[in-house]
Amino acid sequence: DPPSPDDASNSSTTASGKSITLKDTTAPPDTAFFSIQSSKFKHSLLHSLGEFLTSAFADDEESSGSYFSQDLLDQLSDSNPHLKGVWLQAKNLNDDHVKQLCEALIRNKVATEVWLPSNQITDTGAAHIAHMLKFNKSIKELFLGENDIGPKGAAALASALARGNTTLVALGLGDNRIGVEGAGAFAAALRHNHSLHTLDVKNNGIPKKSSIRGLLNKMLEFNASDPGDESLVLGLQEELTNLVSSLPPDVA
Repeated sequence: DPPSPDDASNSSTTASGKSITLKDTTAPPDTAFFSIQSSKFKHSLLHSLGEFLTSAFADDEESSGSYFSQDLLDQLSDSNPHLKGVWLQAKNLNDDHVKQLCEALIRNKVATEVWLPSNQITDTGAAHIAHMLKFNKSIKELFLGENDIGPKGAAALASALARGNTTLVALGLGDNRIGVEGAGAFAAALRHNHSLHTLDVKNNGIPKKSSIRGLLNKMLEFNASDPGDESLVLGLQEELTNLVSSLPPDVA
C-alpha cells in the first residue's frame, strides 16, 4: 500500500535505502531542560572555584582580614603592612571577640578600614570600640550597622570622637537602636570634632524630620565644607546656631 500522507511526512530514506521514522529517533531535550542543566553546572562551577580560591589564599596576608583568628590579631598587633583593613561582617562576633580585636587595633598603625556589620555587638562592644578609637590613629572608616548598639553605646562612641580622635571620617551605625538620645550625643560631639564627614544613623528610631537629624546633617555638611570658603562656613555656622537654639534643653 502507498504510504499515507502522515507516514510520508514522518519518515525519510537513508542512502542505503532503509526507511526510518521519527518514532525510531530520540527527540532533543527542550529549551527549559537545557536552561536548568546549564544553571546547575554554572552553580557547581562557581562553588568549586570559590572553594579553590578560599583554600589557595586563606593563608595570604592581605586576605586574612576576612577571618577572625589569633593570626589576624597577631598581624594587627604587629601592624603588618599588608593588612590594610578588617572585614568581619556577619561572623557571629560578640562583645568578647570585639574586645580582643580592639586590643589589637590599639597597637595597630596600618589598618584604615574596619567592617563589623551584622554581628552581635551591644553597648558593651561599642564601649570597647570607643576606647580603641581614643588611641588608634589610622582607622578612617568604621562600619557597625545591623548590630544591637543602643544610646549608651552611641554615647561612648561620640565621646571618643569628641575627645581627640581626628582620624575617623566615616561611621556607619544604620539599623541599630541609638534613638534620639544617641543622635544627640553625636550632635554634641560634632561641636568639637571636625573630621567626621559621614554618619549613617538610618533605621535607629530617629524621626526623619526631627530637629536633631537636621542638626546632624548640617554639622556633617559643615565638616565636609571647604574651610577656605568663608561665606559658606559663616552661613553654616549661623544655621547651626539657629538649629541648636531650637532644640529641647535636654538635647541642646
